[in-house]
Amino acid sequence: MIRPYELKFIIGVILLASNSIEYRYALKNMDIKTSIKEITRALRDRPKMFFLENPGYDTYKTYIKGFLLGLEAANDTKISLKMTLWFQKKLNIEARYHWTEMIPIHYKDKSDDELKAILLQTLIDYAEEEL
Repeated sequence: MIRPYELKFIIGVILLASNSIEYRYALKNMDIKTSIKEITRALRDRPKMFFLENPGYDTYKTYIKGFLLGLEAANDTKISLKMTLWFQKKLNIEARYHWTEMIPIHYKDKSDDELKAILLQTLIDYAEEEL
C-alpha cells in the first residue's frame, strides 16, 4: 500500500517532469480529482516513467488499485467502493467484483491495449462526473 507521503512524492515527481503551468498548479493544489487526472495523463502519455517494459492490462490494474488505495489513505475516503458502484450503475450491471475486474469481463472482445485505454478513460470519466 502506498503511504500518503509516498503518494505526494510520486505525484510531485510526475508533475515536475513537465514544465506546463497546469502541472505546477496541480502540484500546489493537490486534490483527488487533480491527482487522478494527472496520474492518468502521465500513465497514458509516459508509461515508461512507471514501468520498465510494455505492461499489460493487469499491470495497469494493479498500479491503479494501489494509487487509489493511497488516495483513500491520504484523504480518508472510500473512492474504490464508490467507483465500483458508479461503474456498475454506468454499465447497468450487478456484480461482486472491483471495477477494474469488471472491465475485461464486460469488454471481453477487446485487445489488451484497448482494455488499458478503457481503464484509463473510466478513471477520467469517474473523476469528471463524480468528484
